[in-house]
Amino acid sequence: MKVIVFPFDNYVRPLIEYEKLWHFEICGLISPMGFGINNMQMYENDKKYIIKSEMSEDNMAEMEALLVVESYHFVKFELILEQINLAAKNGKNIVLARKIDKNEYSEVLDICEKSNVKLIEMPIESFKWEKNISGLQNINVPVIAIIENGVRCNAFEIEMQIISVLLKENYKVSLISSRQFGNTENIHAFPGFMNGNGLNESEKIICYNQYLKYIEENEKPEVIVVGIPGELLPLTKQKPGNFGIIAYEILNAVDPDFTILSLYKDEYKEEYFEEMNNLLHYRYNVDADCFYLCNCSIDRFSINSVLPIKYLEHKNEEIEAQCIQYVHRVYCKNTYLDMTDFLIETLTGYNEIQIF
Repeated sequence: MKVIVFPFDNYVRPLIEYEKLWHFEICGLISPMGFGINNMQMYENDKKYIIKSEMSEDNMAEMEALLVVESYHFVKFELILEQINLAAKNGKNIVLARKIDKNEYSEVLDICEKSNVKLIEMPIESFKWEKNISGLQNINVPVIAIIENGVRCNAFEIEMQIISVLLKENYKVSLISSRQFGNTENIHAFPGFMNGNGLNESEKIICYNQYLKYIEENEKPEVIVVGIPGELLPLTKQKPGNFGIIAYEILNAVDPDFTILSLYKDEYKEEYFEEMNNLLHYRYNVDADCFYLCNCSIDRFSINSVLPIKYLEHKNEEIEAQCIQYVHRVYCKNTYLDMTDFLIETLTGYNEIQIF
């Protein structure tokens, strides 16, 4: 399906790079004026994109649907509705991959019905947990866990990198993503029951374990990739995030066979990686097989501010130059193929030991 993406910022960039995994052909990027990236050029998959503030006639002629997505930046619903209305009036379907409330959904549906176009929602999980099962079930295929040390640590991008390589290597792989973007072949959105109020914390652990077992039994993958959103530790008392609760729940639901810890870009000493591995080992009962430096760092001046935390973007070449200096296995976007080679080598070694 040929789509225009709105509102575009770096939150959805991995989707552009790995569009084939989602069965999209992205033909344009629309970003509101306040994002500060209008008229910037971007290259992905040998295609050149110029980020625009509104849809052009050329966009309308090429696109089949408007893909409405989440973003790091705040966007007023009125602006989203304006773009939906414009696309619908031109006979384009609407693909909804953004959380909106019931009233907002009714408005979008009304526009689509009046314009006689389809409102396509990204499918969510249909799994129903069994309350009569109180224990944890064994997962009998290798599980790869991607853990973020904080929000915007690129877990979703790492997930896309790993499954794209594994699929090319002809592995049958299933992913439970760190994002609630939607379900497609091989990819499952982060389950809604983990964020809802319908289950207590113990039930969420058991339910997530059952969800993994459900995927193992129904899809019969050779490997399962699990993305874990949120932070491991509170950043500050004023901005604690979720206290690492989601990581604690998921890592109690499954014992990963290979674990990647993604970190913010910073000037780390070698000892820091040992400290983070000790944190994982003693608090979450897992060990990091390798680390990943994302291209994002925290603006330290914003940490104790009453305003939202600000993040800084860094060039991939800068991060790669830093990674190669470490004794520990530390990877980045430019070296993710080396990381996946190490991952496959490690899991193959485990399998040979088990067979022996």
